[in-house]
Amino acid sequence: MKILFLGDVVGPSGCNSVISYLPQIKKKNQINFVIVNGENAADTATSAHNLTAIGKAALTAVTTGSDNIGIGYTAGQVLTTGTYNILIGRDAGQSLTTGGNNHLIGAYTETSAAGSTQQLVLGYN
Repeated sequence: MKILFLGDVVGPSGCNSVISYLPQIKKKNQINFVIVNGENAADTATSAHNLTAIGKAALTAVTTGSDNIGIGYTAGQVLTTGTYNILIGRDAGQSLTTGGNNHLIGAYTETSAAGSTQQLVLGYN
């Protein structure tokens, strides 16, 4: 079994490089399993901290919002200054820009407004 470990993937350019080149590398070298360290993949923040982003373009617009979790393809992609949000699922929180303390779990889950606070949304919206 061949395992490929990629070191720190930083920011959108790092993510795009992995997305572009990884399939070719895997095929050429017959890689069976890939591990990627992506702790800085959402490294677009100017003063934000404690961000967890897993998924293409998750939490990529955060500038000052801290303590957010975005898991899934484009989860929290437009969130800029909101804090303490948990966004799990494909396109979760796509209208949320400044709200805080929201929990959105499920594909396409949304809040009622861009600056919503303290909302719990479960399921496919």
